[in-house]
Amino acid sequence: MNEDQKPAFRLTPPPPSMAEDHKADLLVDLRKQIEYYFSDQNLVRDEYLKRQMDDEGWVDIHTIARFRKVAAQTADLKVIEEALSSSDSVELQDNKLRKKDGWARYCIPKN
Repeated sequence: MNEDQKPAFRLTPPPPSMAEDHKADLLVDLRKQIEYYFSDQNLVRDEYLKRQMDDEGWVDIHTIARFRKVAAQTADLKVIEEALSSSDSVELQDNKLRKKDGWARYCIPKN
């Protein structure tokens, strides 16, 4: 290729799409919101969430998906699961969520 045939500009890969950026932001926002729900700061006063826990601290993912701040972002349970896959404080198992450490102190005994 001689000088006259060289392109006048250098090709670079396209930036991530707006949809990819939005999804990444959505996943972070969802993770942070759900981590807050299961935080000590929230659980000390959130009687409703504590009543939703089973004897092992698990809460059905559908319950969390109906919370106003989660529902406003997505109704897709797979997106919620994906958001929590990187969580250090909330664990997911069989469509149930719980605080990773210290969940037992928030369980309300069932009669």
